[in-house]
Amino acid sequence: MERRHRGPQNDLTIRPLREDDLDAADATMRRAFGTLFGMPDPTAFMGDAECVRTRWRADPASAFAAERDGMLVGSAFASHWGTRRRRRAADRGAGVLGARRR
Repeated sequence: MERRHRGPQNDLTIRPLREDDLDAADATMRRAFGTLFGMPDPTAFMGDAECVRTRWRADPASAFAAERDGMLVGSAFASHWGTRRRRRAADRGAGVLGARRR
C-alpha cells in the first residue's frame, strides 16, 4: 500500500519500509536525533546500536517509509505497548510486580 500526499511544495509518498531502505533509514534517524540532541557529529548518535534494523526485523509490516522525489526522508515504526489491562495498571500507579507507588 502506498499513499501520496501533495502539498504546495512537494509530493510525499508513505509506503512500507523495505529491507533495501534500512541503511538510508538508519542514517536519517541518526542525523535527525543527533541534530536534535546537539551532537557535534549527529551521524554518531547511538554509536553502533542497530535500532532501525532490529525494529524492522521484529515486525516489517509495522515499518513505514516517507519518500520525497525518490529519496527516503523519514521512517516510522508502529509499536504495541502491552495489553489494555497492563496500561490500566500503570495508570493507577502500579509499579513492578504490582507494587503501588508511594
